[in-house]
Amino acid sequence: MELVQEIVVFLENKPGVLARLTAALAAHKISILGFSLQNALDHGAIRMVVSKPTETLHLLGEHGMLAFANEILWVKVRNQAGAMAALADALTKAKVSVEYAYGSAGPSAKAHGFYLRVSNAKKAMDVLGPLLEE
Repeated sequence: MELVQEIVVFLENKPGVLARLTAALAAHKISILGFSLQNALDHGAIRMVVSKPTETLHLLGEHGMLAFANEILWVKVRNQAGAMAALADALTKAKVSVEYAYGSAGPSAKAHGFYLRVSNAKKAMDVLGPLLEE
């Protein structure tokens, strides 16, 4: 488990915009490690964890894109029934809210990885440590 920087960028919802964004990242040798896209009529919000968050923010700004960074958790849980329930229960007991989450793994994977935005990252890390895969 670790704290990571997530980049949130707001883009127009039209063909080619995502392609231009990902091509710009590729041209700067920035890898996308996690990705989520939400659509809202004419604009969308992309949440992504990248290999070079500071460089990504500068790059997006140079291209006139509205972007900011959040601190989120990267957690890894066993690929078994009840693993996510145990994680959610531990956070509930610690009174830590999950604001949003994204991630997954293939069906045959031994573990799943998730990015979590929580109300108290330190408390979440304290209570989740014993439950997670290393």
